[in-house]
Amino acid sequence: MHFCTKELLTQIYEGQPGNIIETYRTGFVPSLYSGDIINLTEFVPDKRNKFICTGRVEYVMPLEYQELKDFSFHNKALLEIKRYNRKFHPKHWFFCIGIKLYPEEKWL
Repeated sequence: MHFCTKELLTQIYEGQPGNIIETYRTGFVPSLYSGDIINLTEFVPDKRNKFICTGRVEYVMPLEYQELKDFSFHNKALLEIKRYNRKFHPKHWFFCIGIKLYPEEKWL
């Protein structure tokens, strides 16, 4: 899974083992489930993505776009979602994905 927002990249690079980061995606990959081990990479345009660390998917929580505005803890989602540069219908689905960091280990 690649990341490109400065705030998330900082959380990943400076994260300690066991920290959980949250990312919000509009497309859900059906093969991504709680307990999955994934590689976290930094998006590098026109090049191969740069490996950062390994993570474990802790949860995948579906939310409607309108719900992101209703809960203060999802306010940071709105900042991340701006990168899509489009307007969303209030019922549009997003997924909050919680990933536990394992910066010292490479499992895959």
